[in-house]
Amino acid sequence: MVDVPTMDRVRDRQERATWTTAGPVITRMPDDEVLALEERAMASTGDSSPLGLWAFATGTWILGTVIGGAFGAPFGGASGATAASPPVAAAAVAAVHAATVPAATHLAPIPAGVTDFVAVVPILLIFGGVAQFIAGLFSYRRASSLLATAFTCYGAFAVLAATAFLLMSGGALPITGGSLVIWGFLLESFAFISFALCLAAIGTNLALVLMLGLVTIGFVLAGLPNLAQMTTGGWVIIGNIGGWFMVASAACAAYLGMAILVNSSWKRSAIGFGGGRPC
Repeated sequence: MVDVPTMDRVRDRQERATWTTAGPVITRMPDDEVLALEERAMASTGDSSPLGLWAFATGTWILGTVIGGAFGAPFGGASGATAASPPVAAAAVAAVHAATVPAATHLAPIPAGVTDFVAVVPILLIFGGVAQFIAGLFSYRRASSLLATAFTCYGAFAVLAATAFLLMSGGALPITGGSLVIWGFLLESFAFISFALCLAAIGTNLALVLMLGLVTIGFVLAGLPNLAQMTTGGWVIIGNIGGWFMVASAACAAYLGMAILVNSSWKRSAIGFGGGRPC
């Protein structure tokens, strides 16, 4: 129990603001006490960053391959998809059409590889979304505002993207006109979020900075065709390039997650991650 003289001394100290990895703190405590509390929070809670990084990597690289055109170009005329449909939306429509309409009623053959897109939704929803979001909540407990913000934002994006693909495929969400522009707004919003996270990560380690910098470029390029409502010619190529930047970002995340987990398990710096601190 704190005695009265001690409480009086604390009261007499001037209140001030100080910055920590958990965020801004308004306190009367000395810096060394604030630092001790910060370190205690990290030491008393398991590190969820490998889970969050691998969830980000898995959802991002698989989605990136779809946006990058690994499963083919946009498809037209498949159960609601049109020539103006974005590559991802058109693939979603055609995939559900192939999976739900009996073969005898198909008006036209479904292009090869379209049904592979069906697998993206549960991956984004469960691992890329829910698991990553949970990792972010544990990062808040470890006083890591940077990773907590990153994992919860990207986890929410993965759930949102999976939901949007399902709505598009079922016809509940239009895949032309204003809906395309709004989807472009979302991608560019996450480009800004990623850029801000990248700036915040400077001073941590090279792997994290590369991960966030590459996904920033990926979101920017992937969103441009939607903003322009153009999915032919050079616009398709721009979107595809954005998808492969996302794949490169996922590779950095997977590597960083491995480095943190291996180093923690072996209790030494066995795998480097570009200097600085882990996260």
